[in-house]
Amino acid sequence: MHELMLCLIGLCAGLMGGFLGIGGGVLLVPLLIFMGHDYVRAVATSSLGVLIIAFSGTLRNLSRRSVLLSDISLMGSAAVVTAYLGAMAVPLVHESIAKVLFASMLFCMPIVQKIKSRASNLETVDTNRFLPRPFIYLLAGAAGGILAGFFGVGGGIILVPMQVLLLKVPLKQAVPTSLGVIVFAAGSACIRYGLENHIDFTAGGFLGLGGFLGVLISSSYLPKVEERYIRRAFNALVLSIAAYFLYRAYLAL
Repeated sequence: MHELMLCLIGLCAGLMGGFLGIGGGVLLVPLLIFMGHDYVRAVATSSLGVLIIAFSGTLRNLSRRSVLLSDISLMGSAAVVTAYLGAMAVPLVHESIAKVLFASMLFCMPIVQKIKSRASNLETVDTNRFLPRPFIYLLAGAAGGILAGFFGVGGGIILVPMQVLLLKVPLKQAVPTSLGVIVFAAGSACIRYGLENHIDFTAGGFLGLGGFLGVLISSSYLPKVEERYIRRAFNALVLSIAAYFLYRAYLAL
């Protein structure tokens, strides 16, 4: 029964990952905590689940030739470093403070999703006049890596908007590229957490299995469903989780 629950949680994360270009950790971390894991172990185990989800989605995208390996590699090289550093920092932060930071990140997600959904109508920023394009790719990867390492969320919530607004990458290309970068970020975080024995490999494996199925479904059958309905349900869920996190952190403090 426990394993079935983990698979269902991973399935939901995989569906969200396929639609929104995120690793699914925004769902995995809170639900793992609800199931009894402490914050560090939840983030570490989520990183393993996110890695499996992102890897399966990226393989599918590569087979469809919907991503450029050069873009993924450039951003991923920065994400590897910052994700490892973020994973190092998690055990050093008081759990209540870490939960407040996680909740704050969740509160920002509906705003980011709104920006992403309207990206085609927004005026992009011409940053190439001030910064070379490869540097912006590295900056985006570094930002995503920090989120992946410290929060166990993959980093797609910042990778997609930065590609669209700063690099003028089409949204349909930014989403699968983000998923590819998450492979680097989550993999680096997993290495660090694994060295400290923080990962529950059994739970992470079942989360990844469910996530793999979710990615297959979202890429094969659900494109007919309007994204705005998925986005609204997702935003309502993360706001509820964020409010609960703040409440628990308040009680602990």
